[in-house]
Order: sequence, then C-alpha cells, then structure tokens
Amino acid sequence: MIDVCIKLPDGRTKRVRKVSPVQTKRAAQAFERETRAELMAGLFDEENNHGPNGSGRRKAKPQAVPTLAEFAPEFMAYQATLNKATELASKRSSLKNHLLPVFGDLRLDQIDARAIDRYKMRKLSPEHAATVASTRRRAGEGLKPKTINNHLMVLSRALRVAQKWGVLDRVPEIELLRVTKQPFDFLDFEEAERYLAAAREHYPDWHVFVLVAARTGLRVGELLALQWKHVRLAGRTLRVELSYTRAGGVSSPKSGKAREVPLTWDVARALEVHREVLGAKARARDALVFPNADGERGSLRSVGHFVSRIAKAAKLRHVHPHMLRHTFASHAVMRGVPMRVVQEWLGHASIEMTMRYAHLAEGIGLDLIDRIAPERDLEADTDPDRNEGRKGPASTPVRSPHGTIAAPPRGGIENRRPRDP
Repeated sequence: MIDVCIKLPDGRTKRVRKVSPVQTKRAAQAFERETRAELMAGLFDEENNHGPNGSGRRKAKPQAVPTLAEFAPEFMAYQATLNKATELASKRSSLKNHLLPVFGDLRLDQIDARAIDRYKMRKLSPEHAATVASTRRRAGEGLKPKTINNHLMVLSRALRVAQKWGVLDRVPEIELLRVTKQPFDFLDFEEAERYLAAAREHYPDWHVFVLVAARTGLRVGELLALQWKHVRLAGRTLRVELSYTRAGGVSSPKSGKAREVPLTWDVARALEVHREVLGAKARARDALVFPNADGERGSLRSVGHFVSRIAKAAKLRHVHPHMLRHTFASHAVMRGVPMRVVQEWLGHASIEMTMRYAHLAEGIGLDLIDRIAPERDLEADTDPDRNEGRKGPASTPVRSPHGTIAAPPRGGIENRRPRDP
C-alpha cells in the first residue's frame, strides 16, 4: 500500500492511497515515485482511479494540438515528397494568401464545419474582393467557387494528414461549393487563318510557335519544354514528355503521363524549315524546339505577350495562349474526330474534361449513323410505275461506301432462316 499526498502549485492538496501492483518493497517505492510524478503532472485520473505502471490505469497523456500555422511547415515538407513543383506552388499560395490569414491561429481541432462555412461565405462576398489586390478581378466581385474549392481541398488535405499522424482525432465535413461550367472561347476556322496569317506577316519569329500551338493543342509549358529529340518529322508525330512550370522548373505533363500527338502536313513542313533555320542549335543535346534569342527556354510571360500582340495585328479580340489549345480541340471535334481521340491528343486525365467540347459536334451524329445504314433510294418506293404489279414494298439495292448491298426480299426477312456461307 502506498500513500501519496502532494500540494499543488495552486494550493490544492491531492492524496492517493493505492496498492502496488507488485508486492515488493522496491516495486512499491517505484510505484510511489511514479504516482507522485503523475500527480504533479496532472496525468492521474482520480475519478477512474487510473494511475501509473502501464496496467491500463494510466491516463492518456494529452497531446497539444498545433495551430494550422504551426502545422503548415511540416505538412508542406511532407507534400514535397508527393507533389510536383506546380502543385506545391499552388498549395503554398493557398495557405499563405488565404487559409493562414483566417485559420492560422486556430488549433486544428478548432477548425470545424461552421468555421469552414464562414470562410466560404467570406470569400464569396463582394467585400472580400475589395481587400484582394488583383488587376484581373473586377471591383465588387468575390472569388470564384472553383478557386474557393481549391483552397478547401488544401485545407482538407492538411487535416487528413494530421489525422493520419495522430495529431487530430476527427476531420470535419467539408462541403464544396457548386461550380457551374465556365464558357470557353476559341477562334473559328476563318479567325484562326487570319491569326496565323498575321503572325506570319507581323511576327515571323513567332509564326511556327503559334502554328504548332493551334494545330496540336499542346499547353504552353509543353511547347516551351519541347525538345527536338521528341519530334519525328518523318512519322509526323511528336511526343510530349516534359512541361515547363510556373515555378521555373521542368516536370512531367499535367496528367503525369507522356503522350503522342500527330502533326498536320503544314506543321511538319514548318518545323522542318524551323529546324534548318536554327542550325547547330537544333543539333545540340536536349536542344529546345522553341528557344529564345539567347538559346535558352522562353518565359510564359513573353508567350502571353506575343500571342496577344498577334491577335491585335489580326484585328481580333483578345487571345490568350490557352485559347489556342481550345481552338485546336474545338476544330478537331467539329471535324468529326472522336472524343476519345481528342482526349488522348490533349492529354486529359478523364473524358469528362474533353466532353466540354462535345456540343460542337452537333450534326456529326447523322453523318456517322449514315455510315452504318446509308440512305436508300426512296424514289423507287414511291414511284407507282416502278412498283406496278408488285405486292409489298419495292426491293431496291442499298448504296454504301463499301459497294452495293442487295435489298431484303419482298415480304420481309423475319421468318427466313439464315444460310450457311
């Protein structure tokens, strides 16, 4: 039996009388020391009579839950082992500019569903837009739901990692905002030709770049990272393996997978001439297809600048680089290229992303269905002279791209037994 009585710093007195689990003098003395230390540390659960010595009687040691600001550095260090540079930069921006100013001083277990809903309402409000320094956002306009959802996904990821590490017991429910599909703009066939003609006349150094962009649908980062060793002019294909990122590095494409894209004849010829103009620069190891004047990789900013200048020279509305990608995809769908093929060419991770262009394929379904059963010669069925003396519908051959197919005999084919070939 031990009898421990201590006086706490706040003046209160605590006393514990307990039987040692091991009945020896040395064990009892050790048990007493442990109990005294537990009492001083506030870890002894008197109500449930839990104490030391690891026999299911020790009160769980409370773990201090960090604030989001305290947890963020370790979280980002962990994400660096999993994410590409672009994803890391996006997460870092969401934390620094949006999440930490609101949730930074809160412990992770204080970030509940109510606090998250308040965050959504605040970010959507016009008042918030006035506090954000952005030349791209109109006055009185809050953040877009898609942008807010991106922030919430970062917050959700941080909380789930904290739960995985045992820092947080429960992750609150995070309901994302409803996002409406945003319309996209593209150049129609006539506008695209005007744009390319303006590039050839006014900005010849950029003509091949915008031609490849409009005819292949490559992202700007993929064009800047494209190397000659990935271009097969004889086979009229190029392989997309790398992408230049906003963070200034080179990584895998956005989908994480390489892909092959076929080249139109005009693109293949233009690239062949472009390679001859570059001369020795194109023959160097890992030579870039579109280097700048210094032979180095160009910048995303310069691409945006000249793409816009070319549109102005063509007397078109504002054109941004990604609009050329939309133009390629739209033209491909309007020309009847199957959606799955367009998905592969664009490098979309899911067909849902490609289906945003599906409405442009209006009317193509009729052309495709006619390949299965081409239009019959209806004139024969309606001409009384040709049908004189016949019982039942006229038997007319069916014209097909694959030749003439005999029409079914009069009277139908329902009761006829198929013949062996």
